[in-house]
Formats: sequence, structure tokens, C-alpha cells
Amino acid sequence: MDGLSDVAGAGLGPLMFAVVALSSSGHMNMASSVTLYAASASVAMAVLLGICSLMMSALLPAKLEEMAIPDEDNDVEMLGASRPRVAVLGIVLMMLGAFEYASVEGASSLQLEARSGWHPRSVAFALACSFGISAILSAVIPLVRSYWSGLSDAVINAFFMGTSMLGTLLFVESVPMSGLRILAGVCITYQGLLISNGLIEGYLYSLAILGTWLSVENLCLAIEIADNFGRILSQPITRSILDEQHGQTCFAVYLATLLVVTAVLSIVFMRAFPKELNQRPQC
Repeated sequence: MDGLSDVAGAGLGPLMFAVVALSSSGHMNMASSVTLYAASASVAMAVLLGICSLMMSALLPAKLEEMAIPDEDNDVEMLGASRPRVAVLGIVLMMLGAFEYASVEGASSLQLEARSGWHPRSVAFALACSFGISAILSAVIPLVRSYWSGLSDAVINAFFMGTSMLGTLLFVESVPMSGLRILAGVCITYQGLLISNGLIEGYLYSLAILGTWLSVENLCLAIEIADNFGRILSQPITRSILDEQHGQTCFAVYLATLLVVTAVLSIVFMRAFPKELNQRPQC
């Protein structure tokens, strides 16, 4: 029964999106090809998420709580009373990260479609490829660390935040402003943001204590809320920045400012952890 509820819960979000999109088009007696394509992709995603959640329900141990690390064996116990403050800072960083990469997604898709004349399918494929680059780089990082044992997570985070800041330079207005240049900026900025966000999330889960408000379940809920809150806020702000009065350069400055703030906060966040933990891979 739990497995069926997990399947329903995992696939409910994309499925509801498809229903809302099709019903809205039905009220207007029209359904564009983009709407149908998005609805079809959402249904496919709902099915895939349902299958994955069913597999996880079948493969995970029945008493997963017994595998949790007790408080006295936690590697970050020396954080003491500062642990809740560090957790709150991590949640704020997760929200900022979601805000930033959702802004990159929204701005790039809008510019590639409206300004460069790309088809929505081409835009979606390009953004998916940039996400794939992040996945490949995430798999390469452990291999690099196996040859360079002194490479800490703080250095990795600083490197990818720096590459993201460099990527914002490609969003600065120029003549001509080609779609390939915007796509290159997305690939550089997007992968840095996702990898840095993954590191922060790994450190957040290391703060978990079984049976407290800092449990894995509560942290997972807080991370999801922060992620969705950042995504909801980013889109209207991004579109307002990209209007005729501001433009592409203003968006680049806005994104670079957010990245500087996130980089400073992430340094403060990681410095709160013991040096030994910082040497272990968290992504």
C-alpha cells in the first residue's frame, strides 16, 4: 500500500500539470502544438516517476530508520548549538540556487524563442543538453578527487561558482546577439549552479539527526519548499528584467549579483563544518 501511495505521489505533479494545461486550452477552444507537446511530456514524466518510485519502494529496506546514524556518532556533532543556524543558512542557499538556475532557464528559453526564433522543442533539447553536461561533470568529480586527494569541497564549490560568474558575461548585450552565444552562456552558468547546489544539499543532509526537527524527512521537505519557492519567484522577476526598459545586460548584472551573494554565503556555510568532513565528497 505504501508503494502505491509513493507511485501516486511521485507522478501526481506532472500529471496535474498536463490536466491543467489541456483543460485551459479546452476552455479557450484551442490547443497549440506547444501545449500538447508539454502535456504529453508531463504524462510521460509522470509515468517514469511512478515507475522509479515503485522500484525504490521495492528495493529499499523495510526498516530504513534503523540504518540512520545516531546523534552521538554524527561527524558534525562539534557544531553543537550552531547546527540549526547552519541548517537555516543551507536552506537559504538552496532557495537562492533554485532562484538562479530557474532564472537562467526562463531567460534563455525566452530569448532563444522570441529573439533567435528557435522552436520550443529545440530550446527544450538545448536546455536538456546543458543539464546533461552537469550530470557528466558530477560523475567526473569523484575521479578527479581520487587523483587529487587534497581537493576539498570548498575549492570545488568556489571553482564552479566562479565558472558560473564567467558564464554571465555571455549574457551581456551585444550586436549581433546570437542564439549560440546565449546557449554557451547557459551551458557554463547552468552546470556550475547545479553542481554547487548539489554540494550544499549534501552538506545539509549531513546535519540530519534522527528523531528531531533536523531529521532527514524534515530537511527533505524544507529543501523541496525552498526549491519550489525560488522557482516561483524567479520567473516573473526574470521576465520583468528582460523587458524593453532593461534588457539582456541588466539581466546579466542581476544574475552576477545573485551569484556573488550566493558565493559569499556558501563560503560561510562550508567554513562552519569540520575540515575532515570538507575533504569527503558530498555530491
